[in-house]
This record gives sequence, structure tokens and C-alpha cells, in this order.
Amino acid sequence: MAETVRIEWPSGIVQEMHNVVAKQFLTVTEPPQLTMTGIGRLRVRGAGNVDYTLEASEELSRWTRAGVVKGGAEFVDAEAGQHAARFYRVLAP
Repeated sequence: MAETVRIEWPSGIVQEMHNVVAKQFLTVTEPPQLTMTGIGRLRVRGAGNVDYTLEASEELSRWTRAGVVKGGAEFVDAEAGQHAARFYRVLAP
């Protein structure tokens, strides 16, 4: 058993898995990371050739698609200023 498997992705994201059983094949996918760079401005860190779906919500119980962006790219939500509160999440394919 490996106590810790640490992956440092080219995007800068660090992913750790703990107590990994030996003698197995794993497929590990780089997790996307969402960063706010301003009001309604978002940057997705992840694999550059992957399309990530961005979703937005005003109350965290109902999500709607805000757009699609490639890893490393910035997204601008034109509707951000029309809401008292706006939450975002990124979904990997």
C-alpha cells in the first residue's frame, strides 16, 4: 500500500490520494479549479484541451449552465451584475 500518492499537474493543481492499494491500475483525471478574478470573471485551471462546464446559481439549490470554457481560460458572466448574489461551480466532463 502506498501511504500517499501525490500528483503535481502541469496547471499547478496538486492532488493527493492516501492509502492507495498496491498492484492496481488507476486512471486519474486532473480536477478543475475555479478562481474568481473579478465580479463575474472566472478562471478555470485544469487540462488545457478539456472543455469544462460552468454553472451558476443564486440560492445554491438550482443550478443553470453559464457557459463552457477550456482549462486555463477566463470566462466572463455578463449576467453577474444583475443578481444580489451569484455562485459558481465548474464541472469536469
